[in-house]
Amino acid sequence: MVYDVTNRNSFLNIKRWLKELLENTDLKCVVFLCGNKVDIADKDKSLREVSLEEGTDFAIENNLIFYETSASTNKNINAVFQEMIESK
Repeated sequence: MVYDVTNRNSFLNIKRWLKELLENTDLKCVVFLCGNKVDIADKDKSLREVSLEEGTDFAIENNLIFYETSASTNKNINAVFQEMIESK
């Protein structure tokens, strides 16, 4: 699951998405949570609407693997895919 760190509503929707995911998948699946667009938030701190701590806390509370990422700069993208492979 991916949310935009510069868009609080995308983060708030994660709770509903997780519920739907768990209701419609094998309960043994490994779920990743990625806070994306950190490149934008790093350039202009005022644009960040979801803190690293909020993402981390939500992931811990829901037993999710968490990364902050940037598809534009490739930050942590390889790490996410590598952990997906290893967690299989």
